[in-house]
Amino acid sequence: MTNSEKLKILKQAKKLFVEHPEYWGMCFCIEHAMAGTERGSTIYDERDIVALFPEFNRNFLNAPRDRNGKAFWWTPDSEEGHNARVKAFDKLIEHYETTERT
Repeated sequence: MTNSEKLKILKQAKKLFVEHPEYWGMCFCIEHAMAGTERGSTIYDERDIVALFPEFNRNFLNAPRDRNGKAFWWTPDSEEGHNARVKAFDKLIEHYETTERT
């Protein structure tokens, strides 16, 4: 998959996350962006996300260590968690925009 295709997925995932406050996690939004859907189940899971986006990891996204082993890297349903996820989406998007130019 090309970087421009990855960028399209990430931008759509961020849009889903921002426009749907009921969507708490990045994985859910990325899975749906990969599938081209907004609701329901998809054939994708976290393993597919990491395979496609190796930068989708705690270290690269500066996720807190105190939530290891929990379903969400940042506290769900909180302004702080929401803002951290938006920042993480921005970091991923910026990474692929930079990679696309080189």
